[in-house]
Amino acid sequence: MDTIYCVFASPYHKIQTNKVFKGENAITDSAKVKAELSFLDGVALADLAKKVACDSTLIADIGCYRGGSSSVFLQVLYGRGLVISIDPWENLEILDDFLRQLRPFVIGNLLIPIISYSAHAVKLFANEIFDLIFIDADHTYKSVKQDIELWLPKVKKGGFLCGHDCDGKYLSYSLEERAEIDANLENEQTSFECHAGVTRALYDVFNDEYEKVTMSRIWFKAL
Repeated sequence: MDTIYCVFASPYHKIQTNKVFKGENAITDSAKVKAELSFLDGVALADLAKKVACDSTLIADIGCYRGGSSSVFLQVLYGRGLVISIDPWENLEILDDFLRQLRPFVIGNLLIPIISYSAHAVKLFANEIFDLIFIDADHTYKSVKQDIELWLPKVKKGGFLCGHDCDGKYLSYSLEERAEIDANLENEQTSFECHAGVTRALYDVFNDEYEKVTMSRIWFKAL
C-alpha cells in the first residue's frame, strides 16, 4: 500500500506534524464531491482552468474541503501541471475523504496537499507564480478580504484569481439589501440569498470591477 504524505505549512496548526495519512483505496465518493460545487459552478471553474492549462500550469486551491474544486482542476489538466490544495482540515474525516478520492494524483505528483491556514501557506510562495488561484475558504468578510489581498500578488500576469459563492455584485443590490449585507458581514444571515462577506469583500477590494460567471456563483479577476 502506498503512503500519502501531506505537507504541513504552519507550526501553529493543531494537528501533529509527524502524522502520516494512508489512503485505503482510490474510490471516489462522487456524491460528496458534487455537493461542494453545483454543476454550473463546476463548468465555470473548468472553463477558467482550460484557459491556463499547459504542461507547466500551477494552480492553488484555497479551502478545498473534500476535493470538489481540486478534482475539477485535475480533470482539466489531465496529467499536466500541478495543483496545490490548501486547507486546515481540522476534521480528519474530511481530510481522509480528500486523500481517498485524490490518492492517485498525490502519488502521481500532480497534487500537493498542504495542511495549513491560508494566511500561513501564502508565505511559502513567491509572487506571480500561479496561473490560477481559487479561493473558497472562510466566508466571513475579514477572511475573504484578507485572502484576496494576500493571494492576488501570487498570480501571474495573464492568470486568474477566482472564487466561489458570489451571488451578485454589491452594487447590483438595492440600498436596503446593501444595508442588510453590511450588517451581516461575519454571519451571512441575510433574508435573501447572499454570502455577505464575499460580496462586500469583492466590492471593497475591486470596487465591483471583476467578472461573475452567469448562472453560477464563480467570480474571477483577470490579471
